[in-house]
Amino acid sequence: MRPTLRLASYIAPFSPTGLTGLLAHPAPRPSLIAIYNTTLTLLNSLPSHSVYRTSTTTLTRHRLDIVTSITPPSYQSYEQTHLAPLLPSLRKLAEDAGWPETKLQAAIAAAQVKAQFRDLTAAVPENAEGVDLEGLEFLNETISEQEKALAEAVDPQAVPSKPTEGGKQATSVGIVAVPPIPAEPPLTAEQVAELEGKLEAGLIEEVIKQGVAEMKLVKEMLEAKPWEPLVEEPVKGQWEYFERKAPVQNA
Repeated sequence: MRPTLRLASYIAPFSPTGLTGLLAHPAPRPSLIAIYNTTLTLLNSLPSHSVYRTSTTTLTRHRLDIVTSITPPSYQSYEQTHLAPLLPSLRKLAEDAGWPETKLQAAIAAAQVKAQFRDLTAAVPENAEGVDLEGLEFLNETISEQEKALAEAVDPQAVPSKPTEGGKQATSVGIVAVPPIPAEPPLTAEQVAELEGKLEAGLIEEVIKQGVAEMKLVKEMLEAKPWEPLVEEPVKGQWEYFERKAPVQNA
């Protein structure tokens, strides 16, 4: 898909992917980091004996490792300049709130996604070349849905975020308002292709949609608690006809 876009060094945000209704995501790497860390946080609330928890945790950690192994150009400089100074205060906030490491990493990545999307949408001109302007509103709704899913998954009682002293909106996840974090540098088109190849789940935008769906499923599992005893026990012998019977030995 999007073969012509692969000829460029970078994939233009909001440009067509080749799939109807699916535009190029402006911040795929931090989005996946936020989604996967949130999923891992939720999975830790499931019983340790749950087969679903074990298998989904293994797959999610595997995919998270792949995503974090690929960093955009000049990421080291970005990390030292923008992230390193904030980490001590963020860790203190997370510690006071009782957050696990996965929840903190999800909050940081979510703030990066918000910054990237805010900066790009503000800079999109009306006649932008290569940008699907008709689909821009649809992507706005998609990003908003993703942010809402993240916030609700991390903490259903998340308080609304308030502007900081600089006038920028903080990202509120749970009871901790994460201060604005500048957007990280984008991945190159070659890096996106490499990431898609290693994840083996389609375009990176499709992977994000799959990740959000899995994250929502874990939340539903927590609410349904399928590991608990049935409210009404089945009649004795009700499911016996589904069992594999041992073969009859001929005398």
